[in-house]
Amino acid sequence: GETCYVCRYGNDCNTSCSAGEEASYSGGYNDFNGQACVTCSTPPPPCTECWCDSSYCEPDPEPDTPSCTDTCSSKGYKSSQPSGQTCSTTTVCERTCYYNCTPNEPSTPSCTDTCSSKGYKSSQPSGQTCSTTTVCGTTCYKDCKPSCTLPDCKNTVSSKPSNSSYTTTSCTDCSGTHTINTGWSCNSGYEKSGNACVEIKKTCTVQKCQYTTRPSGVNWICSACSGVNSDCSTYSGWNCYQLCDASDECAKYEPRCSIMNPGGCTWGIATTCKRYFSDCSVDTMVACCPR
Repeated sequence: GETCYVCRYGNDCNTSCSAGEEASYSGGYNDFNGQACVTCSTPPPPCTECWCDSSYCEPDPEPDTPSCTDTCSSKGYKSSQPSGQTCSTTTVCERTCYYNCTPNEPSTPSCTDTCSSKGYKSSQPSGQTCSTTTVCGTTCYKDCKPSCTLPDCKNTVSSKPSNSSYTTTSCTDCSGTHTINTGWSCNSGYEKSGNACVEIKKTCTVQKCQYTTRPSGVNWICSACSGVNSDCSTYSGWNCYQLCDASDECAKYEPRCSIMNPGGCTWGIATTCKRYFSDCSVDTMVACCPR
């Protein structure tokens, strides 16, 4: 039930009239079809009856004449398309007119170059490898070199055990120079055992410390010691000695008695006695006295 409108921008004048209407040029042109604007009017009916002198009747209508008298040239257009040009078209008084004419692009000459004229080969030489280019739509071959027959460079081993590294070498094939794996070897500190690398067992000269803990008590003189086990492991310890007062209780039996090692007295009376040294060692002796 609503009225809708179609909006157009520009001069959208009438360019034709309904049957029975007269069209007269009203000035200007329709922006949408380029035709001249006209005004439509209904002509008066012809005189069909007279009640008195014929001088009172309107004269007969003049024959219809075209209402549009413009031409292409009067509107600044061309009536025909110039040779070798391309134009836009419009209509003036139902005639096609031409404007905005521009010269046609010159035709591109056909390509006459050949592979040989450009220094290329028209076919790939046997036993050679070439790169390709195109000349006038034809595939040409250039930079031809003898085909490569070198075998591909490939690793000869693809896995290795723990604590090992690949051994490598340089290899050249048709694609260039590469480094490939040729084997494996054990890292430093390890040796090969079958398909594994095991730690090398060390053997060292044993260096012992007298004590692993420092002795307690008096008269001990100690210095720190670094001990070495047969497997080359090390430990900390002490080398110590004890200072004591030297004395000889066997001396009281001399010179009358002979001082001997125990069991050495096979005559007379055997009496045990002791000799004390500065390192706190003690010797048990026998005083062998005459009866």
